[in-house]
Amino acid sequence: MKKGLPSNLEFEYAEAIPWFKLQGTADQIRSSEKFSEISGHIEIIEVLKFEKGKWKIQKLK
Repeated sequence: MKKGLPSNLEFEYAEAIPWFKLQGTADQIRSSEKFSEISGHIEIIEVLKFEKGKWKIQKLK
């Protein structure tokens, strides 16, 4: 996270549930602010993909 975030910003994490016969293998994150309001303050440092039963790190472009 970068500087300048709202002081009341909170995050809630939960495991995704199975949906449309797909395994719920991801974490969901909900914030108290709209993503469009904080997107300029977020830096993606790692991307994970669940493949063949394991989490794999994907290279950032």
